[in-house]
Amino acid sequence: KHLLKDTSILLNFQWNTMIKNVSNMIKCASLDNNLSKAVDPVVSYLEHGSQVGSAGNTTIFELERHAVTGKPFFITCSVKESPSSLSLGRTYFIHENVDSSDLVLLSSIYDAMASTTHRAIQRFLNTQNSSKLLQYFIKKFTEKLGAYKYPQLLNFKASSVKIEVCLKAFDVKGNEVPVNSKSSMKVFGATISNISSLQNTKVVYKPLVFQDTFFESHIMVKNDDVSADDSELLIITDVIPTYVQWNHFTEQNEVSVPCSLLCSDVNTYEATFTLENNTIAITSPYSTLLQIRINDFKEIKIKRSGSVAIAVYIEHSSNCLPPFLKRFCLVFWQRGKGVRFTNETLQPLFREYNIPESTDNLPPDFLLRYDNIVTVKTNDVSELGNSDDGKIIESAYPTYPVFAPHMMLSSLGQFTYNQLDVNPTMNAELLDPFIFITLLIGIPGSNQEKICSIITEGTKEDNHFIVLRQPLGSEELFSAHNLQKALLMLSKRGNDQIRVMVIVSAYVEVPEVVAAIVHHPDKYVRQSCHVSSVSTCIDLRNLFISNRTCFPKIIEQCSEGWVNNIIASGCDPSKQKGKDERINFLRAINPSCNIIEVAGNNFINKENLDEICATDAFGGSTLPISRHLTAPGWYSLKYKPNPPFIPITYHTVSFSGDLCKARFMSHLKNLHQKEGRVYVDRLMMSGSIFYVGGRTKFNDDGNLYTIECTPRSEAISLNIFNKPLPPGSKNCFVFTGYQITEDQVKQWLQGCAPKPPVKKEKYTKFSLTSKEKRKC
Repeated sequence: KHLLKDTSILLNFQWNTMIKNVSNMIKCASLDNNLSKAVDPVVSYLEHGSQVGSAGNTTIFELERHAVTGKPFFITCSVKESPSSLSLGRTYFIHENVDSSDLVLLSSIYDAMASTTHRAIQRFLNTQNSSKLLQYFIKKFTEKLGAYKYPQLLNFKASSVKIEVCLKAFDVKGNEVPVNSKSSMKVFGATISNISSLQNTKVVYKPLVFQDTFFESHIMVKNDDVSADDSELLIITDVIPTYVQWNHFTEQNEVSVPCSLLCSDVNTYEATFTLENNTIAITSPYSTLLQIRINDFKEIKIKRSGSVAIAVYIEHSSNCLPPFLKRFCLVFWQRGKGVRFTNETLQPLFREYNIPESTDNLPPDFLLRYDNIVTVKTNDVSELGNSDDGKIIESAYPTYPVFAPHMMLSSLGQFTYNQLDVNPTMNAELLDPFIFITLLIGIPGSNQEKICSIITEGTKEDNHFIVLRQPLGSEELFSAHNLQKALLMLSKRGNDQIRVMVIVSAYVEVPEVVAAIVHHPDKYVRQSCHVSSVSTCIDLRNLFISNRTCFPKIIEQCSEGWVNNIIASGCDPSKQKGKDERINFLRAINPSCNIIEVAGNNFINKENLDEICATDAFGGSTLPISRHLTAPGWYSLKYKPNPPFIPITYHTVSFSGDLCKARFMSHLKNLHQKEGRVYVDRLMMSGSIFYVGGRTKFNDDGNLYTIECTPRSEAISLNIFNKPLPPGSKNCFVFTGYQITEDQVKQWLQGCAPKPPVKKEKYTKFSLTSKEKRKC
């Protein structure tokens, strides 16, 4: 952004000032001795005004005269050996009111040269091979020149000129590096010399130059099982006008209509339009004078943007104009000062001359530029400059919104990326998914089960969720294999839409869970599954392990790009909404995330439920970039999450006996206290228990209960479990904590068991007292 906004766009402003200066001097016939004054804005900017430095600048502006008239004919503009300030080369012509064969010759050569340069850059981008770039350039240049049907070119041979091309690469400091360096700024240009005049063969003109600076971005993408190189190109010096032709004479018609002229380059020229005597005339203060007969029109296309603008695309067969004006687009504005170009003004083009109006849209290359110029014209560009640098850059570089995220990915390293993250339009070519997955993630004790019940109950009229969770008593808190196995079974149900909610209650990061879905070993399941949204559940009372330290993996489970919603329970009812510092802390971690507060009555409103159950939230336009920035290489499985900052111990205990409810609840409450002090002061010490959860029966009650307890929050949840269990299921508990041992867990549970009945002693004559003996 710094290079584009503070260097190239400012250089373009000074460059256009230079073009206007030359135009004024041509009108006054004073260009001969004042060229240095005309180009002073560009020279001064490169020497003193460039924001990135100008060490090594070599700025050359040369004026060449016509072989017959002796008047100024063309100007070559070169900024060489200046990678930090952008290298470029241009050739601009001066048109006389005479039949000049040399103008047609040189402008055709220059047009073929400019278009072939861009084709050669694209070829290098695709092949990364510069060894045969000269041969490719000569071949395509000859083909392009041969396609022009000008009579002046019939006897011209491309082999008679000398062609030189140059490709260099520079790093951010301006040092030359090998051309195959992918993260570098490159300069490619061509010089064509030994061009003899058609009107005076003894005169050989100075070389024509054209040169551009560009960035390239390469990443490896994977579509199904096939990996390929995906590349994007941004030509930085595209904003500098490619074609300019000044006039030695100027004529202004009183009935001319102002318009914007879009030519084959990326620039927009302000011009005027006149239609009379079977001919249209388009004049510009410093561009070509176009005069085209209506009979030479080959195709016309119209696009209207309401009451804002009308675009007229014209393609003609006239041989009196240079190649870059073979096709162009005129934009007539319906607002502002001056004469408005209305539908009635267009009628002579279609009725009087019997030219049918095409209902097709503009060609793609002109359509993109037209939409861009309409956006710029209908907004206050001065305000855009103060508020958003990106919009100013997009107004100058229409392809920037595509290139910028691509380059952000390529700058992270040599990873493989999902084709949909690089090119979202590929989604239309893939199999339509029918398994939409909503993830509920959180550390143990974050109330995922309770929140899941609220969501499924609140959305049962619109969605029927299949809930997947890790079986209680399994060897690990999260198993990618078990999740993939469950998805495989769901994919065999048919192609009807299936809504799935996956509950993950573990000290894991979101990329681990998402990678298990998108890298399913079965291709059909991969294409059938779609991660709809990701929500992280957090109990605010169980957020900090101490005053300043969060529980392990909580911050990672809120990473930007990976989470759409943070569902916060355990809110303080005494604090107003938005005043809780813990909520503000979560918002600071992920400012783009939606924070949903669950009130004390366990209620989530309809709007928040829709956001949690959205089918396309996880695939938002900006989220893929954030994901690759926060977890580089996750898609190619090169991202390795860091282990928790303290080792988390996980123990599962199964048993068949029942517990004593009173003793069990007493033991849970005693977890909060240790030797008269609050137990949370000792959470970082060995043997600390963070979470207890499971199911059990009590000896004085025939019901099966689910229990969850988090000592930090002093929260105990005890609910009757009504769902059927598989045969042979036992009571089971899960303990997580810091360096807890299996013996510690068993000893704790043994203390919750019912006390054995006290056996009565047998009466003997030796055990009875004298009084008891008399009673007997």
